[in-house]
Amino acid sequence: MSTDDIKPDWLNLVRRMQSMSRKQSGYAIVTVSIVVSPDGVPQFFTEPEITKLEPRQGATRFLTQLISGMKKG
Repeated sequence: MSTDDIKPDWLNLVRRMQSMSRKQSGYAIVTVSIVVSPDGVPQFFTEPEITKLEPRQGATRFLTQLISGMKKG
């Protein structure tokens, strides 16, 4: 996996979100708010929040259909 397209200033945020994402099972939404400088460099961010989608079986079906529809368009 290459991080050439991700600016170094963003790597800590990406690592933090990845770390939080690994702490759950099933599908979930990761939410984070980021304060960036005028030149697009992250300065501060909120703790990533994980919202699990339920029912788990329904979420899997829904997301599969959603992704399938995105591939067609």
